[in-house]
Amino acid sequence: MKNLFILILITLALTAKAQDISTDWTIENGVDSVTMLNKRYVVDAYTIQVLRPNNQHPKITVHLREQIYTPNGAVVEDETAGYQVVKGKARTHYDGTLMPKLDSLGQVVYTTDSLGNQVPVLGRYDSYERVIYSLENGLFTKQVAIQGIKEYYKIE
Repeated sequence: MKNLFILILITLALTAKAQDISTDWTIENGVDSVTMLNKRYVVDAYTIQVLRPNNQHPKITVHLREQIYTPNGAVVEDETAGYQVVKGKARTHYDGTLMPKLDSLGQVVYTTDSLGNQVPVLGRYDSYERVIYSLENGLFTKQVAIQGIKEYYKIE
């Protein structure tokens, strides 16, 4: 892995004013159950730590803002949100449930239960390595980042 001893900070400077939101970096998330207004996540930045001798569990932190907004685009609530992917730790959804294991092509791995049903194998421990690999090989795109956010928050 190149640059093992460097802390990489990737900050995507995305200003998010109600009238100037980049739809490429905005993920719509339905309607707020209290206000009945639309909700969305806006990507602020990613911070990526690389493995170092004094940090054996580096992490990738996704900094988001969760916004509730009116039909004309005025933001009425703007909260800090986000999540982390830690090297060697199982990746979970926002509610703490384990994400399924993926094969080398990124497809969910299945097993057969005692009733003969195909069920996903839970416990994805290589998410950090997958992101680092995609960064080093030019595979990391906005679409990949947004898909990770949707998966974490269970957004269809």
